[in-house]
Amino acid sequence: MRAPALVVWGDDDRVVPISAGKRYLESLPDAHLEIVRSCGHAVDMEQPEALAKLVTNFISRE
Repeated sequence: MRAPALVVWGDDDRVVPISAGKRYLESLPDAHLEIVRSCGHAVDMEQPEALAKLVTNFISRE
């Protein structure tokens, strides 16, 4: 993959450990990892405003 990637993880994800998110970061050449505090596995449902802000900031930097 050549496009920039935003990887978003909840700091309290009990389904998939943060180590998996870090593997994405290592595997994708232009990836950025963001950790959402007080959030579990479903960032989009648990913290939609935080996710929207992260995505907006990410796409506006390009």
